[in-house]
Amino acid sequence: MVANTVYGEKYVTMPTRHRWAANHDHLEVSYEWKHEAEWDHVSVKARSLAMEIGEGTEEEFITEHYWGYTPLGSRLTSEYQVEHPRWQTYPVVDYQVGVRFGALYGAEFGHLKDAIPDSVMLAEGSPIAVRPAKKLR
Repeated sequence: MVANTVYGEKYVTMPTRHRWAANHDHLEVSYEWKHEAEWDHVSVKARSLAMEIGEGTEEEFITEHYWGYTPLGSRLTSEYQVEHPRWQTYPVVDYQVGVRFGALYGAEFGHLKDAIPDSVMLAEGSPIAVRPAKKLR
């Protein structure tokens, strides 16, 4: 784990790895990160046929964001536009969350190890374009 500081804010980087395995009817996708000599992970098993995202769905709400905001210190914010085609999702049939929330985020998040996610989705991303940012006060 490596700690760094940008714009006065601290952030941490960790070793990561991923796996994307496809067979004739399913995808198995996992993302892992190494923290304190152990690997945490999130993974999904999904049907291999991508589907269009329906209007008004949770998937649309999550994936169809075209503006981003980043703090630039305590009094300034950067606003940027993101462009990408509409994504598709794969129907999730199973998932695993193997995250030591308390060790990674602090004791107040430890209870999440037993929590059931409100939603789990697998989206097919795409190349994106990030337009020049402007500063907001």
